[in-house]
This record gives sequence, structure tokens and C-alpha cells, in this order.
Amino acid sequence: MVLRSAFADGQYAGDIARITLPACDADTLARAWNQVEPLCRPARDDRVAERRIIEEWARTVAVTAGRPGQGVDEELAIDTVVEALVRYPADCVLRALRNRRAAHKWRPTLSEILADVQWRTRYREALREAFVRAGVASAGSSFTTAEVPS
Repeated sequence: MVLRSAFADGQYAGDIARITLPACDADTLARAWNQVEPLCRPARDDRVAERRIIEEWARTVAVTAGRPGQGVDEELAIDTVVEALVRYPADCVLRALRNRRAAHKWRPTLSEILADVQWRTRYREALREAFVRAGVASAGSSFTTAEVPS
């Protein structure tokens, strides 16, 4: 199965405007969705994945410096960050956290982590939407537009 992607800026580095699935029978589309769906599943649906995100955030907190003048309730911060991150696929979150930890001295803010995670999940979200349009997947909530906890 070959997919065609259209990017908003006409380039391959821009935002994905739409993915078009090839014309094929319903069985083929259903089998393809069965392969893609686990990649789109949020981590909150899997306790092991959720635990891995908590552990990865704890590692990030342990090896990065808090920003000067940042008085934070660490326990509340962990709950808030994890609550926001488990709305996304675990592998995207784990890669984003590892990347931030390896590349930056300062502890990332929630908005910095979410920007990275959302960039990593954009293709999956567009792909899920294509399967929804094709009538194969159910229209559930989008993890890229999920509300961030306050």
C-alpha cells in the first residue's frame, strides 16, 4: 500500500495537510488499519507505557538543572507533566524526553516537551484521520489537540 502525503507548504518538512489512502477494498484498508492503530494509541491505554513515561521524566528531572528562579512543587509537576504526556503514543514521548535530556542542560518545560511530541506525532495523526475519512477507524479524540491540564 502506497500513501500520498500533501504538505501545507508544498515541502516535505512542513505541516502535513492531508494523507490520501489509495483506492482499495475494505478488507485491505481494515488490515492496514490493524497495523497502524497500535502506533496511534495513547500511552494512557497501557499501564506499562505510562510507567515508562514516568520513569523517563524522573530521569530527565534527575540529570537536568532546574531553571534559575523556578520554585516548583516537584510532585505536582510530575503529575501534571505525566497527565499531559500520556495522551500521546509512548514511543514519541520517550524519544522527545531522551532528546531534550541529551541536548539541553536545563529541564524542559511542559510546552517544550509537548512541541517536540506533537511534531513527532503529526504524521500518525494525519494517517489516523485518513483512515477515519475512509470509514475504517472510528473518529476518536485527537491526541494532538488534547487539552493540556492546567
